[in-house]
Formats: sequence, C-alpha cells, structure tokens
Amino acid sequence: MSTTSPTATTVEPGVYKKNGEIYELKKARSGHLRAKKIRVVGKKVRRYASFIKPAEFTPSDKITLDDASGFGQEYGICCCCFRLLTDPVSVKDGIGPVCKAKYFPGL
Repeated sequence: MSTTSPTATTVEPGVYKKNGEIYELKKARSGHLRAKKIRVVGKKVRRYASFIKPAEFTPSDKITLDDASGFGQEYGICCCCFRLLTDPVSVKDGIGPVCKAKYFPGL
C-alpha cells in the first residue's frame, strides 16, 4: 500500500523562490532533498539552513527566467549556478548561456 498522497507533487533539485526569498534545493548524500536559503554577501553566495522543508515547495515555486535574470542583474551572480557573471552579455542578461539553456530550454 502506497503512503504517497495522490495529490502530492514532486519537486526536483534546482532554484526556487518562495515568499520573496531564493532557495536552492539540492540532494544530500542520503538522497533526500535539502533546502538552503540563499543570501548574497558582497559578491559571495551564502547558503543558510532553511526553516522551510523541501516538501513545502511546489513545482510552481521554481524560479522563472525573469526572477533569475533580475537576481543576476542585481548581484552580478548567476542565480542557477551562483558563479560570478563576467561576460558582458551574461551580465546584461543576468544569467549565463549554459544555465539559460539548461534551466530554461526553449526560451
């Protein structure tokens, strides 16, 4: 007998936005997802323990291209891989071409 609710949705590893905050959901060594709140301090990304459990995220919380671009333009850091943006086109777009193709295919 399955213990999974028929209405349960599964989120995958990635970057999410919930309540105006950015979170990274990543698989731990145990295989379970862990949520980390993302903060930018200077030009460095800091990951903090989250009080929001991964089960509280939904696929609709996944970051949009507009949100990722806004983050990148504000901080100069790619919102998907958290690397410093240095290429002038990537700085203008707020996201690098590899992450844009990987996380937002077809856009």
